[in-house]
Amino acid sequence: MKKVLVILIVLVVSACTSLSKKETLGCLQDKQVSSVLRVLEKLADTDVNSSNSLKANSKLIETTCNKRVYEKNSYRLLVYQNPVAADGVVQGSISNIENVGSKECLFAAVSQAGVLSPSFKEIIDLHKQKWSWLWDDYDIGPAKWLNCKDRKTSDWFESIATFIHELNHEIREGSCLRFAKDSSNLCFDLDSALPLRSIAKLESFPTKNSNQLAGLIFFQKTYLTDLDQPPLYLFDELNSYILTTRAYSNILKKNGQSAIFKEESRPVIVLPLFLLYSVLYVERLSKSHPDLYKKNFVLKPENITALKMLLAEGENTYRSWLFILKENSKPQKEVEKNLWEDYLRERSKFKL
Repeated sequence: MKKVLVILIVLVVSACTSLSKKETLGCLQDKQVSSVLRVLEKLADTDVNSSNSLKANSKLIETTCNKRVYEKNSYRLLVYQNPVAADGVVQGSISNIENVGSKECLFAAVSQAGVLSPSFKEIIDLHKQKWSWLWDDYDIGPAKWLNCKDRKTSDWFESIATFIHELNHEIREGSCLRFAKDSSNLCFDLDSALPLRSIAKLESFPTKNSNQLAGLIFFQKTYLTDLDQPPLYLFDELNSYILTTRAYSNILKKNGQSAIFKEESRPVIVLPLFLLYSVLYVERLSKSHPDLYKKNFVLKPENITALKMLLAEGENTYRSWLFILKENSKPQKEVEKNLWEDYLRERSKFKL
C-alpha cells in the first residue's frame, strides 16, 4: 500500500443518512446505502488514482438486514446501521481486506489497551455499554480497526492506537466529548449556523518530504473537504488525536522502539495539525463572522473554556511525546516540528 493511504485505516466515514419521518426503521434500503457507499468508493479509489491502475467495481460479498459488505480494489467497504437505534442512521467504514478481525484478536487488543492506560480501559468499558450489539460483529464492530495479522509488529501497535481513537469518537454523547484526562464530559453549545470546519484549511504544508506532503494533502482533503463537518467534529478529532498520541507515547515507553518504528520509520503524529486547525478555526471565525464568534465564544464562555481545556491537554500530551522520543534518542519529524511551531505561534498571536 502506498504511504499516503496509511490514513485510510483510521477513518470511520461520517457521511451518513437517516430515515425520513415517513419511513420506519427496518432493513437497509438501496437509497440509504448509496450515498455512504459513494464516499467509501472514493476513498478506495485513491490508491488506484495515484498509480494509474484500473479501478475495480465494488463487489457485494455479504448482505444482512443491517449490514452490507463490499470489496473494491484492496479494501473492504462496510455499510451498516444500528438495529437498536431509533434514528436509522446509516454509517460506513473502510479497511484492508486482510484485516478481518476475530474474537481472540479483539480480546488481545482489549488486554493490550488496558495495560497501556487505565483511561483506555474506561473508554473500552463505556463503548461496550453503549454499543454492546457491535462487539460480536467483527466486520463493523471495534475489531475492524485492528491489524490482527501479526501481533509482534508495529502494525499491531499502531492499530491499538487507532482502536482507542475510534472508540473514543463513538462514546461521544451529542455535543459532549469524553475527556479522558479526568473522566468527564467536555460539552460545547455551538450554533448550527457556524461555518464548517473547512475554514481552517491550510494553503500549504511545512514539509518538502514528498510522502509526508502527499499524506497531509490527502488527510486535509478527506477531513476538511470530502467529509467537511461542523466545528464540534473538529474538536472531537482533536480530542481523539490526543488519545492517539498518548497511546504512541505509552507504547514506546512500555513496549520499546520496535513497537513503533519499522526500519527507522514511524507514523507522523498529527496532533500538532489538529491543534493548529482548532486555533485557526476560531481565529478565522472571529474575522469572517464576528457576530457568530461573539455569540458562540464570547457570550457563551463555556465554549472557549472547553476549547482551552482541549488545547492544554493536547499541548501536554505532545510535550510528553517529545520527552519520550528524547529518552529514546529519536528526533521529532521535521513536519511535526514545523506544525507544532506554527500552532504555538498562531495561539500566541490570537491570544486564545
